[in-house]
Amino acid sequence: MFARLCLSSDPGEARTLDPLIKSPFLAFSQHFTIVIYITLYQYNKIYFEKYFSLFFTFFFLFFIPLWCKFWCKFSNDPQSMEGIKYDAKATVNIRFDKRRPLKTGKYPIKVEVYFMGQKRRYEAKISLTETEWEKMSAPKLKDEELKEKRVYIKGIEKKALDIVKDLGDQFTMDSFDILFLGSESKLVRNKQDVYAAFEAYISKLREEGRIGTEKSYEAALKSLRQFISKLNFSDVTVPFLEAYEGYMLKQGKSVTTIGIYLRSLRTIVNIARSEKVINEERYPFGLKSRKKYEIPRANNIKKALDESALTKILVCQCQNDDEAWARDMWLFSFYCNGMNMADIFHLKYGNMKGEFLYFVRQKTIRTKKVKEPIEIYLSEPIREIIEKWGTLDKSADNYVFGVFNSRMTPEEIYRIRLNTIRSINHYMNNLGKRLKIDVPTTTYVARHSWATTLLRKGISTAYISKGFGHASFSTTEQYLGGFTQDQKKSVADLLTNLAHG
Repeated sequence: MFARLCLSSDPGEARTLDPLIKSPFLAFSQHFTIVIYITLYQYNKIYFEKYFSLFFTFFFLFFIPLWCKFWCKFSNDPQSMEGIKYDAKATVNIRFDKRRPLKTGKYPIKVEVYFMGQKRRYEAKISLTETEWEKMSAPKLKDEELKEKRVYIKGIEKKALDIVKDLGDQFTMDSFDILFLGSESKLVRNKQDVYAAFEAYISKLREEGRIGTEKSYEAALKSLRQFISKLNFSDVTVPFLEAYEGYMLKQGKSVTTIGIYLRSLRTIVNIARSEKVINEERYPFGLKSRKKYEIPRANNIKKALDESALTKILVCQCQNDDEAWARDMWLFSFYCNGMNMADIFHLKYGNMKGEFLYFVRQKTIRTKKVKEPIEIYLSEPIREIIEKWGTLDKSADNYVFGVFNSRMTPEEIYRIRLNTIRSINHYMNNLGKRLKIDVPTTTYVARHSWATTLLRKGISTAYISKGFGHASFSTTEQYLGGFTQDQKKSVADLLTNLAHG
């Protein structure tokens, strides 16, 4: 009887049968009624039969079932359930919503979703009269139009149930909203698949021509697949990340490589996080002190050339044009705020305006919201290198050093950039050995040497941060813009005078 009352009056109340049966109040009322019934019967059989039999019959047949029905309603009200534990699994019900009739006199059919005390209703975009709704449950429905509506309602219900199943432990009301209102269940499964999300992001990088970043993410994806064949976002937990880090260490991967792969994975997880595919509480990355997974960082020893080594490179006689070109590209980076080689190769004559050179770093051109160009004074050594190695066509859209051209594809630009940097490093390392310089003279050392030289000369870290184009020194942003062009000229002169002792 209790089950029929709870299940038949409202589909949304079906889930409350279990807490009803387990209700301590119901158990107490049942036992108390039986005890009173027996006691009174033994005390005075005739009197009991005459006055109390009808009352207790009414109590059993009506009061207890009515209380059960009330409890069903009560347990469905999230505001009345304080202190009651909810089932962590989402449930879906189809509701004939009689609260407000439509202008046609019909009532809307709605999909109700219950989860952790929350309830949301979604329009099924169909309405019925009370008579039509009652006919819907008939086993042999003859009305063809109602049959079609029943099939449609069943389809809506199945879609909701499929989404709940696909989301699994990652279910949230917000994620259900997104997927139920505008996505198919196949897309739901793809959204849960980390590797599918990786591949989608890699395709996006390829379309944007970010070939270097694309290769990095492909390497991270390959490594993850070697560790585990299938991966859902619900599987990306702190223990999983720790296990994956241990696996890579056993594979002989450096801390730097491990950091790159895990930062790639974090980006994919962050995208899923922004799309409400994963629960905020389950986000695994963060500080170790907060019981999150902290991506390891390599303590790289930063090496820079001292002034004597720099002077050797400045005044040396190169053995051939290839070595001279490599040396001058290295020096161009040194004179231009430690400019990255990719930025040097992307320079166009249009970047030069008057006495200054302006550029936005290729590394951050798509990630920074505010793209503030770096300003560099065109000192005499910089002008000499441009004059010596620059292309003859000095139109604004032409590349300064001719490493790239406008006809190249992103893949060709990526390949040529890598090969050119390898060539520069090869010639510079040979030059360094010939000049008896202990520190490897790679392009990265040129960048670091610029910063270290300025530090040794008393230039503030704020200026250096600005010259690098870093955005992490937020506390110095208030006065970073206060450096004048005259100050930048003075710094450029300071570097120029190194060659003259």
